[in-house]
Amino acid sequence: MLKTPNFWFKKDSFLITILYPASKLYTFFSKLRYNSIKPVAIKTPLICVGNATVGGAGKTPTAIAIGKILQDLKLKPGFLTRGYGGETKGPFRVNALYHTAKQMGDEALILAKYGPTYVAKNKVKGGQKMDGMHLDALIMDDGYQNPSLEKDISFLVIDGQIGFGNDRVFPAGPLREPVEDAVQRASAVVVIGSASESVSKILNTLSVPVFYSTVKSFFPKDIDKETKFVAFSGIAFPSKFFNSLQDNGYNLTKKISFADHHLYTEKDISDLREKARSLGAKLITTEKDYVRLTKMQKKYVSYVPIELHWENEKKVATFLNDKIKTCREKIS
Repeated sequence: MLKTPNFWFKKDSFLITILYPASKLYTFFSKLRYNSIKPVAIKTPLICVGNATVGGAGKTPTAIAIGKILQDLKLKPGFLTRGYGGETKGPFRVNALYHTAKQMGDEALILAKYGPTYVAKNKVKGGQKMDGMHLDALIMDDGYQNPSLEKDISFLVIDGQIGFGNDRVFPAGPLREPVEDAVQRASAVVVIGSASESVSKILNTLSVPVFYSTVKSFFPKDIDKETKFVAFSGIAFPSKFFNSLQDNGYNLTKKISFADHHLYTEKDISDLREKARSLGAKLITTEKDYVRLTKMQKKYVSYVPIELHWENEKKVATFLNDKIKTCREKIS
């Protein structure tokens, strides 16, 4: 995957104009596909966690946070993911201890730490495989625009500050579909961080619950201000990671960005280590990047874990409990 283009966050650009016809075609065929496929229902209540943009909204931390709430409710959730960037077509159960990101994708390895997780390029096969696991709920990380499985609860995740970029559909902008189409299918909306003016305007039109949250990084309490760091990241918006480091007192001598879901080669890490050595610095990255490293590469790199925190967790728990209870009543 390529790095996120800067023009996706500009209202006017020559590239936006050039790509506008392609965006119209993308929207047309996406709607045609969505409306022509009859979704398959499974018995396990299916919770979809997705977004309207191409990456970077915070789907995986949200999926994990929902899973933790369900566990607190004494329910057993599982996770289903496409395994973006991984080679495995599946359905295949992920083991975070010995599978690699090259096999399963980075998100799958992180999800597998919190519950039974399957990678499946075919969502129907994956859902049907997990339907026999006696789970209380199946959390699908991404798949908001995939109509193949019937969803019982759909969470639309929005980054409060990034929002919807230039409000254009791919490739002229970051949207996977028009915003009005995305919000129409939402059972609830999760906003991460403070909402910008443009995001707030959308939220004010909604009739579904809106849950506010923040993503917090787990930094060491005492940071040696003299320690230098070379920060690198291959996520949709690396600047978010770099800014969080600097905001928490890290002395960054170099910031290096890679494409989203980048699989690091030996040369990549060798070059990064050489750069850090030349600057008298240490290497640091995100957890999503860290799981893409080999066991040997990890010895030279530190990472910062993140976790989503709800503004009102009780409200989210009540919503989930009520929805799942309704799903069970339908089945019985």
